[in-house]
Amino acid sequence: MTAPLMSAAGLAVCLSGILAVECVDAQTLAFRNYGAEAGVAVANAMALDANGTLVVGTNDGLVRFDGFGFEPILLPGLVAPRIARLTAAADGTLWGLTDSATLFRLDVQGRVTIVTVPAALGQDLVELRSFHRLRLDAAGRVWINGTRPGVWRFDPPSSSWTYLDAASGHSIVDFFIEGSSTLWFATRDRVVRTPIETPTTDVVTWTSRLPEVVFLRPHSAGRAWLGTRAGAYLLNADGRTQRVLGEPFAAWWHAEPATDAQGRLLFTSGYPHGQVSRLGVMRLGSSGQIELPGEFHGFTPRQLLFGREGDFWLAHTGGLIHVEQEYLVSYPLEASVGTLEIAKLIVEDPQWGDLWISTWGGMYRLRAGRAERMSLFPRRATTHAVLARDGSRWWMESGAGGFVVRADGKAHTTRRSEHLVFESGNGTRFVAGPDGFYRKSGALTRRISARRFLAAPAAQARDGRIWISPEFQGVDIIEGDSLLTECRACGPASIRAIVSELRDLEVVDMRADGRGRVWIAAGRSGLICIFPNGQDTWVARKFGSADGLLSDEIHAIHPASDERLWVGSPRGVQGFRVSGAEPALEPLFEFRAQDGMIGEYVSTVLEDAAGYLWIGTSPGLLYRLDYQNVPRLASPSLRITRLETDGVAQRTGSQVLRLRSGTGRLTIQLAPETYQQVWRQRFEYRLTPLDATWIRLDGRSAQIAALPAGRHTFEARAVRPGQPPGPIIRQEFVAIAPIYQAWWFTLLVVALLLTPIALWYHLRAAKRLAAERLRARIASDLHDDLGSGLTQISLYSELIRRASEPQVAAWANQLGEQARSLSDGMRDIIWALHPQHDGWQALELRMKDHAASFLAPHGIAFDIQGAAMRKSTTMSVDTRRNVLLFFKEVLNNAVRHSACRRVQVRWQLWPQQLRLVISDDGNGFDPIRARTGDGLLNLRRRAADIGAAFHVHSAPGRGTLVELLVPLRGRHRKQNHLTM
Repeated sequence: MTAPLMSAAGLAVCLSGILAVECVDAQTLAFRNYGAEAGVAVANAMALDANGTLVVGTNDGLVRFDGFGFEPILLPGLVAPRIARLTAAADGTLWGLTDSATLFRLDVQGRVTIVTVPAALGQDLVELRSFHRLRLDAAGRVWINGTRPGVWRFDPPSSSWTYLDAASGHSIVDFFIEGSSTLWFATRDRVVRTPIETPTTDVVTWTSRLPEVVFLRPHSAGRAWLGTRAGAYLLNADGRTQRVLGEPFAAWWHAEPATDAQGRLLFTSGYPHGQVSRLGVMRLGSSGQIELPGEFHGFTPRQLLFGREGDFWLAHTGGLIHVEQEYLVSYPLEASVGTLEIAKLIVEDPQWGDLWISTWGGMYRLRAGRAERMSLFPRRATTHAVLARDGSRWWMESGAGGFVVRADGKAHTTRRSEHLVFESGNGTRFVAGPDGFYRKSGALTRRISARRFLAAPAAQARDGRIWISPEFQGVDIIEGDSLLTECRACGPASIRAIVSELRDLEVVDMRADGRGRVWIAAGRSGLICIFPNGQDTWVARKFGSADGLLSDEIHAIHPASDERLWVGSPRGVQGFRVSGAEPALEPLFEFRAQDGMIGEYVSTVLEDAAGYLWIGTSPGLLYRLDYQNVPRLASPSLRITRLETDGVAQRTGSQVLRLRSGTGRLTIQLAPETYQQVWRQRFEYRLTPLDATWIRLDGRSAQIAALPAGRHTFEARAVRPGQPPGPIIRQEFVAIAPIYQAWWFTLLVVALLLTPIALWYHLRAAKRLAAERLRARIASDLHDDLGSGLTQISLYSELIRRASEPQVAAWANQLGEQARSLSDGMRDIIWALHPQHDGWQALELRMKDHAASFLAPHGIAFDIQGAAMRKSTTMSVDTRRNVLLFFKEVLNNAVRHSACRRVQVRWQLWPQQLRLVISDDGNGFDPIRARTGDGLLNLRRRAADIGAAFHVHSAPGRGTLVELLVPLRGRHRKQNHLTM
């Protein structure tokens, strides 16, 4: 940013009434400009949203400024809109107008509503881009003026437009709404104050013989600011006016003015200065004409806006200007060729109060806020300011010769053969002549050295010694009528050692303080302090960045009262308090470009008698800093402007945000709740319970990756140097572990892994148990059937051996029957154990074979039929064996007890059940009386072993029917029924 240009002489304007009587001096306040490099090439309109955040309308749409940068606001439905006007409602809703005559509404949720304007208004808006206004009344209705005499009003609830023609054939230049019931509007030559619902021109508040009203803005109840090309006025409701600014400020521009709640007015004005029209910003209600710098003279202002913190904004065609502080005023040092001079040294005139500034191109005097070049020599001459009091005159010396300034400000040259180097406190002068260096006291002149000094920074210590740096290199001391370096017997040994040590030192500036110390700005060698340490013993100490200096390169120093020391470096200016016998620097104050200066390279510094700090910088600006009134701003509050998880925007302000743990990235962007000195602060954050200390952010965004599972709290705060931290803002997070990290998922995986093993083990155990049961049953059967049968065979054999001939045949026959019975039982066991006999078909065939061999000898007919609901059915060994034995027991009972002639078997096979029905045409029996018989008990036991149910239907003389229901799947129901 180039340097601001200085205004012309201040204009004294006496304000009365509600304005304080004071002089309004032109001045250039420190400001910041945001242009194309910041993303705001052209700023047309401004408004503050519900959070007090600045929203700017540009040629490319809307942008929001958070104190660090500008971010675009999405406007769905509007293609590359050029925003011409903006205004904000109390609820934070923004209304905007584009140059293409489109009215839109942006609510706090970011939703855009486009409102169709009437054709006549649309044409006016396109034709009248500079003077149309966009206002809101207390009811939330939108008001717009055009080229037609009246105003247009839009009612959002009913989406209806109303045209109010109250201007009597004149187009409205500006208007505003007072309260909820009054409309003020101005045409070129009149102002009307009328009821808002029924506008009328019956009462004209003000009429001018000279037209050209430019703006009309509210001041207070019944009063308004009125800007015309003849000046600025304070207008009452009864038509009385009070002129507050005259014609020099009347070259009004087309920027929309602004007023705040206190009635202060901001507007732009141009006024002649030679052939160049300078543009300034006037603030009425407080002193000060604030000029735009020269680099902005080619741009057109668009709108002014008061901020929330006493600051203000100016939108113009080259960007956006922010003025936030009035304790820093700049005074450009303009050379005759239009360039800016760099100040080398500042000297205060204690009698007149002027400042004399030596530059690389001449001498300047700053009087009454105006810098004037006083040097009588060409610009090529380098000037070093040395003031000498001679009656009513002040001598100004330079390398090209001396000149004298009288009390009336007139200057004339002096003898060119000699010039003043230093004047001591008692009036002794040290002069460089053509043939040496002289000491002049009254009429007495003594030559000190044959050397001639063209320039020599010098300082007189409290002990009377004069320290001098011939030609800005090394240090020397004037001892009486000699220089220390040219007098072997002069000065104590400690001083001679210091002079010898510093003989090659670059000396930019040299000053002495009230404690007798000598301070040297040594350029790239830093800051040197030479101080007494005991009786006639001196010590030199060097200070650098390790001692708190902003830089190791020092170009300006100024010891002030109260043990304060000002130090200027290429990185700004610092104030220190010097403490201790061996001096130590305690930081008090610092000021840099981030605080408002244009350029940090400080070439000279001075604190004047009024307590102002004057700072010269390399861009050619001289700053007056009221450092005692620089606000010590507290650390501001913060807000979260953007919250993203894995690049996806999340809604800010939610109480708890859920996200995945272990993966992804959390981005939190912060902004301060202030626009004041936003660069003099830092952000800190921590994530509890993970972080035990605060972590400093390099920028404004915190990046957090791979949060562990659990509940976390993000905390952030702002910290200004030297101030306590600001309020802490918090955002809760719940990091949800992935499924594979959940405890129940681990149990499920373990269960899934163990289930096949458990099933395999269970099946294996079940098979082993079934095998053991089968073995036990086979052993029991072998023991019961074969064991008892073999015992009977043994008995029959013994009886046959002892029996007589007639009994042998009978017992032999019984022996054969028993052997066959054992053989059949053995075959049944072997048949049941064979794997090929698992199906129903094998069981049916076995039943047929047994029935044929068992019933045929008794002359009993046999018939078996059935139907299968499935092709094949597998039966367990236990089921097959018990069904077969059950069948044999029924046939045996039929042969032995029923005297039947026919046995029928009917079966039905389902997937889960076998139904077996065995009937005969025998004698029958009474099942109740026979319930405890061996036959039925055996059948009941066989059915119970396989969980089957059986039913017996019989009656004397009616045959017998036995039904067996065998479960083939599921858990066996160990139940059986006996039905008569």
